[in-house]
Amino acid sequence: MVNAKVLSSLNAIGLTQYEAKVYTALASEGVATAKDISNICGIPYGKVYEILTSLANKGFILVLPSKPMKYKVVNPDKVVDIIKSNNLKKIEDAKKVILKELLPIFNKHDSSGFEDVYWVIHGRSAINKKISELLSKAKKYIYILTSPNGIIRLGCCAELITKAAKKGVNVVIISKVTDENKQIVKQFKSCKIINSDVKGHLVLIDGKEVLFFDAIPDDTDVNYGRDSGILSQNPAFVQFMESFFELRSKFK
Repeated sequence: MVNAKVLSSLNAIGLTQYEAKVYTALASEGVATAKDISNICGIPYGKVYEILTSLANKGFILVLPSKPMKYKVVNPDKVVDIIKSNNLKKIEDAKKVILKELLPIFNKHDSSGFEDVYWVIHGRSAINKKISELLSKAKKYIYILTSPNGIIRLGCCAELITKAAKKGVNVVIISKVTDENKQIVKQFKSCKIINSDVKGHLVLIDGKEVLFFDAIPDDTDVNYGRDSGILSQNPAFVQFMESFFELRSKFK
């Protein structure tokens, strides 16, 4: 007798309750007639015949040329492969329809409202992750404003910054160079360093995105902190922050 777990698993991959019962009964018997299956499952003969026809059409059982007709299950491993293949085809077909019909609508709304969105980011690790993302996709320039301890923490992104500079991205960093951070500052030799004592923290790329945040506490720990920041792609706001950075770079 096949247990409920097997029936539940067959239901999960797409067989109806009756189909699962008929398939497992036939698997237990090896070869059987519709009447045999009806007696085993307690399902009316007419319904059993209908279910056997459905399973045969799906490729899950074989119909043997005999009188009366007999049935035999297809290898369960092959049945699972058939179901998997059918489901993948359904997903691909659905994907084509969804992308064709919904993607243009999504893109329309996405482009019209996206510029006005601001994101609040909490936690030092989340802030660092976002900084890494910004540095990785910069194509023209990167503006960074940070504290003496902030540039020490920025050392974890030195490889990304160097890589960007090698690709021709103009990198400008405003920070106070001290005895404590001068060794880290040497890692940014491919960047323009403006030695100036600043408060706050800002990363701006390509005039498109800006992240500004408060480091809590403003220490040298790279991983742990209650930092809180705001990321924006609003053109007016990004332009304002860019003007602020460029103005600040003129004062030491």
